[in-house]
Amino acid sequence: YSLMAGGKRIRPYLTLEFCRLFGGSEAAAMPFACAVEMMHTFSLIHDDLPCMDDDDMRRGRPTNHKVHGEATALLAGDSLEVRSLLTALGNTYVSAGDARRAGLLIGEGAIGMIEGQIIGLAFQIIDDVLDAESTAEELGKTVGSDVRDGKTTYLSFMSAAEARAEARRVTDGAVAAIGRYSGSEQLVMLAEWLLGRRK
Repeated sequence: YSLMAGGKRIRPYLTLEFCRLFGGSEAAAMPFACAVEMMHTFSLIHDDLPCMDDDDMRRGRPTNHKVHGEATALLAGDSLEVRSLLTALGNTYVSAGDARRAGLLIGEGAIGMIEGQIIGLAFQIIDDVLDAESTAEELGKTVGSDVRDGKTTYLSFMSAAEARAEARRVTDGAVAAIGRYSGSEQLVMLAEWLLGRRK
């Protein structure tokens, strides 16, 4: 229900695009791309739970726990977290050592999410702004929950205009880092699109 619910698929796209940029095999990268999306979806399911953000909508439809119940949603998220690691570790298109390294990176990323660290700074800044400025119809998920839940966001410390300027600065840094590589046009376009997104 949650994994196939659509969404922007930014993380698997980035996995495949960086693979292409540096001359890798798409077949070898695909299991890692799927693993990253599984891990991301796990984080969304758990983030929406009543004990966390208690959101009713995700990707334009009711959240997992609203449809299947809290216990099933919790187990679905747990399952996706483990399946993500198994998918990365079981990638037969790469050496066992490379699969292990990828599994470790994905696992470390999961720990980072759980600890509340930031993966995708500009994206998070814009997310905070959209939560305050958009409608549920535009975003496809509950809006205003950050304020309702007393959540600390970028708008806790700065205005929406200042937050957008900060997102611009972060994006410019990312574009400068990747733009020097031949064939990076798609990644640059994605960064700019994410900065101006409305959902």
